[in-house]
Amino acid sequence: FRYTYTGNKIFRRRHSYEKALENIKNWTGGTFTDYLVDLIKEKFLAPNTMKNMKNGISIYNGMLGNTIDMLTTNPMEWNADGWQMIVNEVYPVFLTLACPLVVIFCLIDFCSETPDFRMSGNTRPHRMIPLFFKLGLAEFVTVNALWIICAMFSFVDFLTGGWMKRNAKLSSVLGFTEPDVLALPGWVLTVTYIVSLIYMVALVVVAAVILYTATIRFYKILTLIPVGSLASSTIAGSREISHTAMTFWKYIISVVLESVLMILILALFSKIQNSLVIVSLDGDLKIMGMILNRMLICFLLLGSIKGAGSWLQRATGL
Repeated sequence: FRYTYTGNKIFRRRHSYEKALENIKNWTGGTFTDYLVDLIKEKFLAPNTMKNMKNGISIYNGMLGNTIDMLTTNPMEWNADGWQMIVNEVYPVFLTLACPLVVIFCLIDFCSETPDFRMSGNTRPHRMIPLFFKLGLAEFVTVNALWIICAMFSFVDFLTGGWMKRNAKLSSVLGFTEPDVLALPGWVLTVTYIVSLIYMVALVVVAAVILYTATIRFYKILTLIPVGSLASSTIAGSREISHTAMTFWKYIISVVLESVLMILILALFSKIQNSLVIVSLDGDLKIMGMILNRMLICFLLLGSIKGAGSWLQRATGL
């Protein structure tokens, strides 16, 4: 080689070599980082975001489908073994106690309403007719209380059959696809993934609370069915005593109407949840805004279901 290696030349050659290494390092590092980010987005964040949404909606639909079944189910159709136990073992005991009570309450009312009978043995026909009417009504309701309650619950399914079918899907439209999620920037997709996790948990909690509310209400009625004969026996008594029967049947009617109102709320929210906009974000945050919007609608549904009883009480006094 015909080169004169001076200090200057060596310095220039060394500077060029280090600069080339630095360029290669920067290019390799940037490409690898971009590849790693794209790999995480494609293999983890985007599919898991969609999976969280679909899993949450699937659990939500399943639980609320069970809620609709619970609200529209007749006690006779719910569980054969439980119903047979109530009919064959529990109800006859309460009915045996209620039948003598009808006569006892009727005699008490008869003695309290006819003082002239106790004094002179004379009775007034217009005073006796209501007593016999109440006696007949008390006997009929006491003996048939079980079937009257079942008929009232069958009326719920009859009323709401056109609004919400059993096993209906209340939420199925996402409004975006996996390619839309994959096109988001890295930090936005990361936050969207976290929000989708919160959304899935929120859906499960909302659906579980609604199902719990409907199930507890159903169990209350199922355990109160045998008591209906005892409460109905007070119809034969005086006005103060018959208030017990009035309170019991008012409660049964309020539960039936509350079931109708809950199904109406579910049907209403299933129609408006894809068009109701509470939170609206633009640009890269649009998908996140859609998820937050659906989450808030679910919380509104939960609040409406929990408040159905108080709404009915304020509107009808039941």
